[in-house]
Formats: sequence, structure tokens, C-alpha cells
Amino acid sequence: MPEDTQRRTRRKDAFVLTLLALLAIGLWLLATSHDTPTQTRIVTTIFRAQVLRDVDDGEDHSTGLDLVRADGERFSRKHSEDIVTRLRTSSKWMSMSSSYADASPYTRTAARAWEHLLQEGVSGAVGNIGLEDRRGQHLETRRSGNFAHRIQKRFSADVLQAVGESVQSGRTLGVEPADEQQSRLLAEFDWQTYLLYYPDLKEAGIDTEGKARQHYLAWGRAEGRVHKRLRVILRYTACTGLINQHYSHIAAFVLSYALHSEIVLPPAAQRDSFGKYFSTRKDENEISWTPVPLNSLLDVRKVTETWRIRGMTVHETPALLPFPDLTEPQTAYPLNIQEGLNERLIVRLDNVYLQSLHLDDMVEKVRSTIMRHAAQLLRQDPNATIDYIVLDLPCTFFMLETLSNLPLVSEVARSLDFAPALHELANQIISRLTKDGQLSYNAAHLRIEKDARDWSIIMGGDGVIWHLYKQAMREAKFNSSTPLYIASGLLTYGANEELANIEGILTAFESCSEIFYKEMFLDADVMQGLSSEQKALVDFIVLAGGQGFVGFGSSTFSFYLREYRALKGVPRASSVLVDASAIGTDSLFRAAGTVTL
Repeated sequence: MPEDTQRRTRRKDAFVLTLLALLAIGLWLLATSHDTPTQTRIVTTIFRAQVLRDVDDGEDHSTGLDLVRADGERFSRKHSEDIVTRLRTSSKWMSMSSSYADASPYTRTAARAWEHLLQEGVSGAVGNIGLEDRRGQHLETRRSGNFAHRIQKRFSADVLQAVGESVQSGRTLGVEPADEQQSRLLAEFDWQTYLLYYPDLKEAGIDTEGKARQHYLAWGRAEGRVHKRLRVILRYTACTGLINQHYSHIAAFVLSYALHSEIVLPPAAQRDSFGKYFSTRKDENEISWTPVPLNSLLDVRKVTETWRIRGMTVHETPALLPFPDLTEPQTAYPLNIQEGLNERLIVRLDNVYLQSLHLDDMVEKVRSTIMRHAAQLLRQDPNATIDYIVLDLPCTFFMLETLSNLPLVSEVARSLDFAPALHELANQIISRLTKDGQLSYNAAHLRIEKDARDWSIIMGGDGVIWHLYKQAMREAKFNSSTPLYIASGLLTYGANEELANIEGILTAFESCSEIFYKEMFLDADVMQGLSSEQKALVDFIVLAGGQGFVGFGSSTFSFYLREYRALKGVPRASSVLVDASAIGTDSLFRAAGTVTL
């Protein structure tokens, strides 16, 4: 009986030992099964990062090397010091948060990066850094000699060997190029531009050169992010009347200066007559527009030189044709062909016409549009070279809220000098009108042509408008002893009788001693050689020299003339605009039309 009991006990012990052996084998298989290539890459990444950590503060932290160890197997002190010596470069510490965006809020240091790997990660996937099983994992921090941290975790010899070989090779992840393409990209990399182009990076804590460089190589390139400052070439359309075109130039130049871009001047536009009805609805519009050289209105040579001195490249108009349809200014993108430009590098910016956007918002709109287009190109071909982007805008009239950066707007407005030939014609009129400066004159812009008939209807008829003109002239201190120069497009389409009636009205107002207009001073052949917008510009310059000025509140010509006079130092009180608030443009004009205090 005792022998039977002993036999049973021995059998039981053998069974238990067998079970324990099987359990040990199972645990060993489970531990080694974690050694995947992904795990090796993660360990290598963090190990390398820890070697190079905290160079940003200018101190040498090589003695604080974190070691990866397995059972009875670790990097020796000598081995570690050799690795540190070989890996001393100008590159900067970036925790694994640079490669794994989801971990960035809590992996700001090497210790936290390790802790995230060992305690928080639950898979080997990029989105979740770590291991499949967290059981038995822990972070052990203690001091031993010059080594600040030692990380305890079961890694196989294969993993540690792969880590050691990768580190010893001196090819630090995201720092040194793996091929000539990366070498070129790193040589071109502009970290400040990179952060400027992508504000989301700073929000994620990427705010140094090293972090920016690491992010670009780890993620940015694959995402199609631009790694250097792009040459931006801004093209735009100046649309409709003389001053609408001028405001288009002002907005485009302000934006170009803010972007540090180049700018391509568009053609000028001229209408066929003031005697036709203008509408942005194609089925109602009667006016046609044709392109003419911009130097017919602006001193292009002087404008180009002025902005060259300021560091901005201004390109002359490449061609007049093809010309966009100005009856649809919101989609009137430049159509002229510019040699040497790659069509794939052209991107259009929409929804800017009449939007009166804050300059900061406008710059952000441009940034996001260009970066989106560049990303699309780089995703299609990561090795593509993007040296420039052509940014095409439709008509830029009242695109910007000029009040958002009035000093810059004023500088631009002052720089856009009118064509010298037209200044000369205007000065001839002024000289004769004032008898070589001995007399003063008042000036009025009468916006009563056929193309403005809608305004008359909105305001209650011609009688109401003339009454408001009379009030404005009294406010501007017009009197019966001072001559009056008037500007109107009436004579451009032969409205002589209507002009005679106007002279009678103005005389009855006792607002002038005599009435003058350009046709009285310029020869017929000279007038014949001027376009509609050139004639308007001659009037504009003469009106600007008046002692007092009265214009129409809803006319950009009148509104800008008041601004122009203020730019020239003429008191604003001397310029009075007819109250046209019924038309509903006052707030837009104030926001997008003001160019000086």
C-alpha cells in the first residue's frame, strides 16, 4: 500500500513537471513572437533618437544614453560610447512624436517615448505604436554610473542585433540621406518656410529646425508637403472702367507684396462707349471691352523700377490676346499665353471678386490653395521638381479690405503712376484753365451718362440727383465767382443737347462763373486718338487739381478721386461726394476703396 501511494505521488509530480515545462515553452514562444520587423524599426527609431536627444539646448547629453536590454544581454558601456561618438552630428533630437503624430502630445522626451512604447502602444501598426500584449511590461528608471536610464523589456537577440547594426551604420533615421534625392532635398530644405507654409506643425510642437527636418523626411515628403520657398508668380485681370482697373492693380500689388511673389501686369481694358448700358449679366450688357497696352494708362517703366527697388519683380504684359470676358469678372482669369510656364504648375484662386477680404485671410487663402495644388502634384510624383507656382486670379477689383493694411495700400497707391503722356495733356488743360496758375478752379464729376441709368432709377430720378449735386456743391463752397471744370462722358457719344441743359442747371445753382470741359482745350485729332479710359484719366488728373471737388458717392471714379487728392495732401474736407447711400455701396467702398487716412 505505501508503495502504491509513492507511485501515485511520483506520477503526479511528473505530470506537474510536464505541465510546467510546456507552460515555459509556451511563454518563451510568446515572448519571441513579438520580434517583428516593425518592432525592430520602432526600437531602432527610439534608440537613435535618444542618442541624439536635446541638442537644441546646446548641451552634450551623450552620457545619458538609454540602453535597450534583453535577458542577460545589453549594450556595453564601451559599445555605447563608441556609438555616441560616431553619431555626433549637427542633427537635433526629435522624439518619436515626430514620426507618430498621434503620440506627440505625450512623447516630448525620450523617457516618455519609451514609456509610450512599453505601456501605451497596443499594436505594431504605425497608428498605434507598441506591442500586441502589454502584460509584464514596465519602465524601470534608475541611475548606474553615467547612464541615466535603463529600459527593461524582453527583446530577442535578432531585434537587438538589428538595432545595433542600424545604429552602428551611422545612418540616423530622418537625418542623413539614403540616396541622392534625399541629399538634394535636405540641401534645399528651408525649415522656416516649411513651418510658415504649414501652421499645423507648430501647433503639434514642431518648432525647431531639427524637428522640422525630421518631420519632413518621416512624413512631410510622403504627404506632398513643400520643403522650400516656392517662387510664386501672380497673374490677375484688371476689369471694366478706369478706376475699377486701378483698384484691381492696387489689390493685386498689395497681395503680391505680402506674398513676396512676382507679379505679371495684365492688359488695360477700354470700353466701346459710355452711351451703352453696362451690366455684369451677359444677356443685358451692351458694352464690349477690348485689351490695350497697360502703358496707355500707367507708367509701366516707373512702376516696374519702383517695385524692383523694393525687392519685387514686375513682369510686363506677355500678350493682349486672348482676353477674358469682363462681363463675368468673377471668372475672368488671365488667358494670355506666357512662354516657359508649365501648365501643370498653374492654379486658380476663386471667389475673390468684390469679396473685400482681410489681407491676412487673403494670404491664408492663397497659402492653402498653393499648398493643396503642390501636394497633389507631389503625391502623383514624389520626385517631381516644383520650382514655382503660377497663381491666377480673376478680376481683383475690391478683392481686399484695404483697411486691413492701410499703410501698405497707401504705398502701393502712390507707386502706381499714370502714363506721362496723359499727365502732359491734363497739365495743358490746367495751365490754360488757370492762366498759368494765376487762377483757381473748382471741379465736378457728373456721373449721369447712359451707362449709369440704373442709379438714377434707384435714387428716384434725375431731379433727385441734381438736387443732391446742388447740396454737395454748397457744402464744398462752390461759388459764382470761380470757374468750374466738369467731367462727363456725355460728349463721347454726342449728347450735346443734354450737356447744354446741364450747363443751364449749374448756372442756376450759382455754383460757378464759367463752365469748362476737356473738349474745349484739346484738338479734335488728339481726342480722336484717345481711348474711352484715357479720356477719363485726363479728366481725373484735371479734377484732382481743383480747389474743391464734388463727385458721385457710388462712383469708384469719384470715390478714388477723393482718396487720390488726400494722397496728394489735399484736405478731405475740400472733396464732397453726393449722398448715394440708397444704392447700397457705401460700406463696401469704405472697406475696399479707402487708400489713405
